[in-house]
Amino acid sequence: MIPGDKFNEFGLHAHKYYKVDHSFFKSGLDTTLLDRLWNEYWVHTLSSSPLLSNQDIICKSIINVVDKMTLFHSKQGGFSSRRDRASSGTLGQSKVIDEEKYDPIAAESSKVAVDVTHGILTEALKKFMFACKPAGSAEGSATAS
Repeated sequence: MIPGDKFNEFGLHAHKYYKVDHSFFKSGLDTTLLDRLWNEYWVHTLSSSPLLSNQDIICKSIINVVDKMTLFHSKQGGFSSRRDRASSGTLGQSKVIDEEKYDPIAAESSKVAVDVTHGILTEALKKFMFACKPAGSAEGSATAS
């Protein structure tokens, strides 16, 4: 019998997965090589922005979500504006949404939101860590003349 948590984690094919013990080996040469790579590329790592490097992917994902929502809305027979609903006499009446068709759109839009939020948080963290003014130089402090 498969434990419930593993079934939820791996789905229908949970019985095909098994734990494999593993270990890592890092030699002195590996350490030297990794240190050199870090020293060479750390500035690039910190100066890169996931929002800029993934800009095209994010924009395409947003356009894709908007297209899917427009298609979903048209298939649901929704009204385009509050005025249309008021004129048809359906103001205040809600329509039932087919959640099975809506869930993939919601998941995709959530993924885009998480990616953008991650990029914004990364930028805020870098700004906080590296662009802070020293404690002695207060920006708004007035000097007595």
